[in-house]
Amino acid sequence: MPGYTSYKVEEVKERRTGGEKQPFSHQLEAFGALASTLTTPITGYKGTMLVLPTGGGKTFTAVNWICRNIISKGTKVLWLAQSSTLLDQAAQTFKSEIHNINGRDTINLRVVSSSDHHSNAGSIVPSDDIVICTTQTAIRAYSTEAVNSQGNKMHTPFRQYIDSFSDEEFFVVVDEAHHTPAYGCRNLLISMRESMKNLYILGFFVLSSMFLTIQGSSIEFKLVPPRP
Repeated sequence: MPGYTSYKVEEVKERRTGGEKQPFSHQLEAFGALASTLTTPITGYKGTMLVLPTGGGKTFTAVNWICRNIISKGTKVLWLAQSSTLLDQAAQTFKSEIHNINGRDTINLRVVSSSDHHSNAGSIVPSDDIVICTTQTAIRAYSTEAVNSQGNKMHTPFRQYIDSFSDEEFFVVVDEAHHTPAYGCRNLLISMRESMKNLYILGFFVLSSMFLTIQGSSIEFKLVPPRP
């Protein structure tokens, strides 16, 4: 199936060759800041921003930390990005960091967009551990009603996926988070916050400083600004 991969974690570790990628000092600092800000288990809501300079390794920093601290504990991850290129970059980084996951037998990863080489939003199932999706696709799939074989309206598989974890721990990443105040993305995140009891949102940005508040809502990001 295009865009879908199921990884056997122990097999990935056994096949792995070469040394471990060594984080730079600013990435190690980011790991510590993320761990102290986004404490686990996930309880209630927290939103924070990972700020690194261009070329500072935001994707690796986030994926490595998420594999070790979020996915290893069985928490589902939704990764939102603006383009297919960013989706593929995230998926490739997860592939290279799967070996850092502990306590899990299988990790199911799905990349979702309108592209032919990705899955479509209708294929998402609750067994997906990591869903990497264009923000536009997520907005459309969350708010649109589907119709079943009897002609009755129903939530889309993406909406069902989100709703099925409303009482569980859930982790969202927003790449290029400067798009977050846009109407569709803002409403998606606000709705998720209102419906999910234990939700963390991690945004990426490349400026040296940023504080973002979504007006008219209670979603805020605060900085995790490691030095370059």
